[in-house]
Amino acid sequence: MPRLDDDALDPHLPDYVRGEKRLAMQRSDWIPSWFVPWSPRNDNQNAEGPWSHWVELAKAIIAADEKAHAAARGEVSRG
Repeated sequence: MPRLDDDALDPHLPDYVRGEKRLAMQRSDWIPSWFVPWSPRNDNQNAEGPWSHWVELAKAIIAADEKAHAAARGEVSRG
């Protein structure tokens, strides 16, 4: 099945995706439909962590993407 474009996915994407204590991403405050790094521990844009934390963030991003695709196609409700 073809990948949906960002505009179709945006309403179904979460406001943030967490990897670990200092590593996450969140919606940008100044650029609509963009995401930026975020440190939940320090509440700033200096996301950091060892390789394994980045891998966990990548897995969380992929899971959020799959959920957004399913919601956009009407397969599940957003939540």
